[in-house]
Parts: sequence; C-alpha cells; structure tokens
Amino acid sequence: MKTHQLLTTGIFCLGLTLSIRAAHANQQPSAPESGVQKPNILFILADDMRPDCIGALGNSYIHTPNIDRLVKQGVTFNNCYVMGSDQTAVCTPSRAMLMTGRTLFHIPMDIGSKGNNPSVQVDFQMLRASGYDTFYLGKNGRTYNPGCHAADRCEVFSETFSPKNKDICPDKAIAYLREPERTKRPFYFSFAISVPHDPLSPAPEDLALYQGQHLPPLAPNSMASHAEFAGFTLRDTDCRPYGVSTVKGGITSKSSSEQMQKALAEYYAVITGYDKQIGRILDELDRTGLTKNTLIIFASDNGLSHSDHGLIHKQSLYETDNHVPLILCGPGIPAGQKRDTFVYLSDTLPTMLDLVGVPVPTTVEAKSFAGSITDPNHVHRQHLYTAYRHEIRTFREGDYKLLLYNVCYSNARYTQLFNIKEDPFEKKDLAKDPAQAERVQRMIAEARQAGKELGEGVDKNMNYARTLKFWEYWDKRHEFGAGDVQHLPEKYQIDSDKVEWDD
Repeated sequence: MKTHQLLTTGIFCLGLTLSIRAAHANQQPSAPESGVQKPNILFILADDMRPDCIGALGNSYIHTPNIDRLVKQGVTFNNCYVMGSDQTAVCTPSRAMLMTGRTLFHIPMDIGSKGNNPSVQVDFQMLRASGYDTFYLGKNGRTYNPGCHAADRCEVFSETFSPKNKDICPDKAIAYLREPERTKRPFYFSFAISVPHDPLSPAPEDLALYQGQHLPPLAPNSMASHAEFAGFTLRDTDCRPYGVSTVKGGITSKSSSEQMQKALAEYYAVITGYDKQIGRILDELDRTGLTKNTLIIFASDNGLSHSDHGLIHKQSLYETDNHVPLILCGPGIPAGQKRDTFVYLSDTLPTMLDLVGVPVPTTVEAKSFAGSITDPNHVHRQHLYTAYRHEIRTFREGDYKLLLYNVCYSNARYTQLFNIKEDPFEKKDLAKDPAQAERVQRMIAEARQAGKELGEGVDKNMNYARTLKFWEYWDKRHEFGAGDVQHLPEKYQIDSDKVEWDD
C-alpha cells in the first residue's frame, strides 16, 4: 500500500511539474535556452490568523475578497494544524518547523541566534541550490532568525502596522516583482509579515465595515470559562494582558462581551486591510504575467482565541489556536476544491518542493501531501498529534479529539474528549461518559505512541533535539479532583513588562 501511494504521489508530482513548465513554455517563449524555467513560488504567511476568518470559507461577516480569490483558484485544506509549541511564543517554533520541515521535537536550538548560517537546512537554501532567487520579507524575531537571513535577500519589518505604514511591505513586494531578474530566474518570495498579530491598529475605513449592525458576533463558546471544561485555568486565561486598543490592560475574565466583540471587530478590520495588501501583490503578478508560472501558497503560523473558552491569544490546543488556513493555487492545481485529510503546516515544505521539482533533503521529517491535491480521496495522515510545552497534548483521529493536560501548578492531570464534527466549538466534553471510556484509554495509548514516532522524549544527541517531558509528568500525576484547587503563583500575575509574555 505504501509503495502504491508513493508511486501515485510521484506520478502526480511529475505531472504537475511538467504541467506548470509546459504552461510557462507556451506563454513565455523567451525562456533561457538552457531549459524551461522552474515555477516561481509566492508563500504568503499570515501571523495569528484563524481559519474561520475567510469569507469564501463560510464567514459571512468578514471582507476578504483577495484571499477569496485564492480559495476559488486553488485547493483549500480544511484540516491543517500546527504541530505545537515548546514555548509561549507559539509563532517561533511554528515558523521554524515550516522552514526546516523538522518536527516540534527536533526544531533548531539556534532559533534566536544572529547571522545567516542556520544549524538546520532551511527552505531558502534548498531552493537556492536549485537556482532560485530567494527573498524573505517578514517579521523581525519570533521566527527562525538565522533561517530568514539565509535568503539571498532578507528584509525584516519590526514596526507596528498602522494606517500610516500599511503600504510599506506591499510596496517592497511589488518593487521586487518588477525587477527584470524576475523573468530570467525563478524566485521564492516569502511574504511573512506580522499581521494580523496584535497590537491591532486598523485603518478607519476598514473598521467602519464592522460597526453597528455589522459588528461580528462572538463564537458560541465565547466567554465560557475554560475552568468549566477542564477544572483549571489555562496559562493565558488569567495571566495574559490583552494588548488590543479597545481593552488595554484588561484580561478576558474581566472583559465584557461588548468589549470582546469590539476587539473582534478590530481583528476583522486588520485582516481586511491585510487582504488589500495581498490583493496588490496578486494584481502585480497578473499584470506582469508571472501568475501563469507561479505557485501561490497562503497559510498562517497559528490561530488565535478571541474569548473562545474564555481565552485570549494562542496558548491552548483548542481548534481556534492551532488550526490554521492553508490554500495552494497555481498552474496544474485544481480550482475551487477542498480537502479534509489531516496535514501539518510543516508538511507544506516538502509538498512545495515536490510541486516545483526540487529534491527534498533527508533532514526534512515532514511528509509531502502532493498526492492529496488532485485526489480528494487520498489520505495524507490518519491522525494528528499536537503539543503545547509540558502542559497539553492532543490526539485527533477521525471526528474525535482527545486533550490531555498536566494541570499547571498542581499535581493533577485532566482529560477532555470532543467530537469535532458534532461539536466544532468543543463545548461538550465526553471524557467522563462511560460509553467513551474504552475510546479514551485507547486514544491515550495511541497519543503516547504518536509522540514517540515524532521524536518526543527521544534525545538523539543533536543540537536541535527537544525533550519535552509531558508523559513523564503525566504518569506521576493523579486525576483532577474536587480538592485540586489551583492558585497561580505570584510570579505569574499580570506584568506587561515581562519578556516572557512578548510573542
């Protein structure tokens, strides 16, 4: 079966690559005599964007006409997830996994180092070795810094986005696409700016779209306390300052639903402004004719909670936090189709390399889902295992999602089980249902094994190995009970100046 799947995937990749090259040959006869130019790649990576904030994917409140264009032109993966995080700054490991194809437990240790010599080979190096011009235009910090600087050209943007500077990055992107070199050499352009990450500063004309009767509603699970479901407060529930202008200094447990709704409107407005930036870049690709030979990928490094389960930010493994959008479009890719198979965001790297005919290095642990692009029945992954530090693990199989918690600051552990198909907002915990007892125990065992297969708890004596001791702690703790009352230590009380909360 595995041999057949590999053969099918290989045939598909070859066919898609030839299709893209043929399109280029027909439409750009001035290609160099040395051979047909490889497809260009534009990777648009959002920062903290939920998958339910795209109009064409069912959100009737948000205005995203340009991302909608991508949905209509390509294939959307409905079940794309970030593998997790080993720190509170979830963006950092997510982007490192995406650039290297490594699992969470094998990501580089030199993430915050300076220079342009990453300890693990990154996307820019892989593509440059095959003749690509590589350009990183994106956030400064909270990413794999040496990897970003390994690009032929690296421009970081660290300012807070506002109506005054919103055109700086798309202007740079358009200037790059207009350079004569773009028609002579394939390019890999990573447009990975820090939007819609907070602090939010929407343009007045964008915010006006979400006022009055157009104010977006909160999700059905909003304002419900996480403690009602899990018996304890998650780290960011009562510790995280809410860095949004409408509720400065507030935290979710003390913010009213009206405040939260206004904050959500700001979030939507920033996404609409971001969509306009994307539109300018897509229009330039069309104007120059580059679209004909360009693979376009749109994704986000992680999701975000906006009062869902009483949480703010992204330090949980509920659907809002590690479920992300993923869209691929370009020559040879079906238009307007969706796929439900499970994929990790990091699987995008080997998939991208496959689609443009670039060898996938042996350092890459992620798996290409190229076979699932044209075949809607091709199953890429049977299950998913995700992690957040030492505290949380999830195991997703079919419609069921298991969540396991080493309860913060206690000797207790806690289990949740949701049927995502029937309960997409994760409101009905089935873990204590006697009818689900066998399923819970089986999925716990399967989760443990899945972690091992991804490298959890296995120290390979590599400088990028990660050993997060979740299971060691889990085995030593007792089931959460009525007597396990949690009190946050003083050092975790709100302090907006602490670097620990800067992500």
